[in-house]
Amino acid sequence: MRPFSSFVLLFILFHFVHVGMARATDFAPVADAGTNLQAVTTDPDASPASVPSDSAAENDDEGVPVPLPGEDASIPLPGDEAPIPMPGDDAVPLPGEQAAVPRPSFAPGKMAGNSPFPWDFGGYIEDTLNVEYQERNGREFVLNAARMRLNLSGKPDPHFDFGIGVIGTLFTGGTEAELAAYLPDGDRRALVTGEDTLAAIRQWTEMDPAYDYLLAGAVAPDGSSRLPGAADFYRYNMENEIYLQEAFGTLYVPYFRLRVGRHKFYTGTGYAYNPIDLFNRKDPLDPTYETNGMDALFLAFELPAEIEIQGLVRVSERFKNADYLGRFKGSVEGWDFAFQYTHQLRSRMDWESMNRADSVVGILAGEPLEAFERRFRWQLAAAELAGQIWEIGFHAEGGYAFIESEGDPGTLRRAAKNHERLLVGLDYTFEFQLYLMAEYLRIGQGRGGSSEIGLNDRLAYYTGEILAIDKNSVFAGMSYPLTDLIEMSLYAVVACDSPAAVLNPWLIFDLYPGLKLSLTASVPLGSDEGQNGHIGPGGFARLRFSF
Repeated sequence: MRPFSSFVLLFILFHFVHVGMARATDFAPVADAGTNLQAVTTDPDASPASVPSDSAAENDDEGVPVPLPGEDASIPLPGDEAPIPMPGDDAVPLPGEQAAVPRPSFAPGKMAGNSPFPWDFGGYIEDTLNVEYQERNGREFVLNAARMRLNLSGKPDPHFDFGIGVIGTLFTGGTEAELAAYLPDGDRRALVTGEDTLAAIRQWTEMDPAYDYLLAGAVAPDGSSRLPGAADFYRYNMENEIYLQEAFGTLYVPYFRLRVGRHKFYTGTGYAYNPIDLFNRKDPLDPTYETNGMDALFLAFELPAEIEIQGLVRVSERFKNADYLGRFKGSVEGWDFAFQYTHQLRSRMDWESMNRADSVVGILAGEPLEAFERRFRWQLAAAELAGQIWEIGFHAEGGYAFIESEGDPGTLRRAAKNHERLLVGLDYTFEFQLYLMAEYLRIGQGRGGSSEIGLNDRLAYYTGEILAIDKNSVFAGMSYPLTDLIEMSLYAVVACDSPAAVLNPWLIFDLYPGLKLSLTASVPLGSDEGQNGHIGPGGFARLRFSF
């Protein structure tokens, strides 16, 4: 556990005991059963455009229900006060995350026990079975992820609350993904092979016999190489883990609040993408899935006329560097707006530099893979807007990124290119509950066609370093409740310049209060030379029980 988060935990425990002893007789009886642990729910017949926004998290009155850590509504974040829900809000029942049926909860009085203040304990148990057919290998890739989260939150004082969330994940099956299997044939043929590695080592040993040890066992009886090539280092591993997702304390005083610890913070109005949010990344095929907290300090000043000034500072343990954000937000006649500036040091992997025989030999000789990371300093000036035009929901976010390379960028000179980032979206709900939405994304640093796509672009996209390869992308689809307990959705992610697309149908079943089954598939379309490469058809089944 990092020292920063440990300090927050100790502070919370001290406050818990101190305030509890001092005020044991001053607290009123806790609320009726189900008040504090009830999840954010919506009417089964409600549409995304009619769901109220999550503003309860910023109500300082005593007795207000205390949200669980990990539920985005628990954190007073940009856009939470918006009178019009925006795509991406957790209160909006979109694919895989709608809450048509309330989950069971315990009576807060029982949960509080002898505690002088009400506190909440809950979480979920989840199992996700992922299957993908890999066309190149002619076989199925199967990965099962079992996940559990435990939450503890409370408000011992009208001016203070806390939240703790612990996650445990267990992976079984195909826990290692071979990224080279997704590359088009031309890119794969250009990769350094084991034979290339063997030839390079022989050259090294001619110049310096000290490298003779690298030849031990390097040659098979038939004279072929047993050494790895570049593809052997293009892998993505899923490892079992238990980690602290959130641990924070929040101080509330008139016109000011301060949050310290590991917590979540979001900006932007988009559902599938948020190009102005440099602290989080969504998967457009599962955009509502929860993200991890970050170690940061957040503060907010409330001004007249519904204006708020926000600031965030995150210290990066790895870079020994501070990332920060300043934000000015407000609301005028039902329209929510914000202006922000983000300063961040970001890293990219130089995959093409790794694809050299000398680089592979260097890795075998002990050079760490981190030696191929390149760092770039981002300064992003951005704005966002959300509201309604007649009955059509409108949201937009965009800005301009100024980027400088920290040191030699290697083969990633294009990653240091200044560029625009823009997203515009519309959504509408018909009276018969059919919900339609569409978003357009532009990343000025992207590629204008499949002929421009290189190895760095593809592997950065597969590993989540970039939002999209193409300059222009569209996310569109529909959602419709078949019954009160079953919802059907169909979405598509379209790369406009390659071109390529992925169809993404969903079926969500509310089997029992707190028990939900989500089924989804991904069907790639287009040339292998496009953004998708050799990504095969697949999908997952996710069963979650919340308590």
